Amino acid sequence: MSTEFRRALVIQDLDHFHAALEFSRENVKESHQTLQSRIFQLLTGNYGGASELRLFKDFVPHSFGFELRKGDQPGMNGGIICHGQGVETLSVELNSSPGVHYSIHT
Repeated sequence: MSTEFRRALVIQDLDHFHAALEFSRENVKESHQTLQSRIFQLLTGNYGGASELRLFKDFVPHSFGFELRKGDQPGMNGGIICHGQGVETLSVELNSSPGVHYSIHT
């Protein structure tokens, strides 16, 4: 089975990225709520012809801000936020899941 990504991935802080992936692997129980699955969702989804996904460190531990870009034009932006750590995220969840999990916020 092959997967076709619709856009390029640009990671602005590789150390933070690797640490967050490791945290997600160790702490998130359900595979569809991991950091990796949320990044995959943004890489493969239909988001107005965006050609690039940029990830950057967010103030919430193990979380990212993101921007989808079409060429040199900015597009949709938001965050891939890690919830359930006992820290303030400043992000609203309508149907919160128990335990550590990741959500996309725009």
